[in-house]
Amino acid sequence: MDRISHLYAGTARGMGGTGRGLYRLALGDGLWQPLSNGLPEDAGVHALAVHPQDPATLYAGTTRGLFRIFALILARRAPWRNS
Repeated sequence: MDRISHLYAGTARGMGGTGRGLYRLALGDGLWQPLSNGLPEDAGVHALAVHPQDPATLYAGTTRGLFRIFALILARRAPWRNS
């Protein structure tokens, strides 16, 4: 089993200065990083899933459709792709 290194959270509505979208926390870091490159600005994230055979692939179910990104390249700000 792979070691867990990040936690992901999606938001559907901005509250108190928090925008809609997807965020990532590196465990032990304490800072949430927005991951919005390629996601529409008004896309609220309602669901997240990791591909069962490829844990490097993350899916986001949003109010603007289904998007996919390869989690290993998130740090390079790779764009999301509409799936």
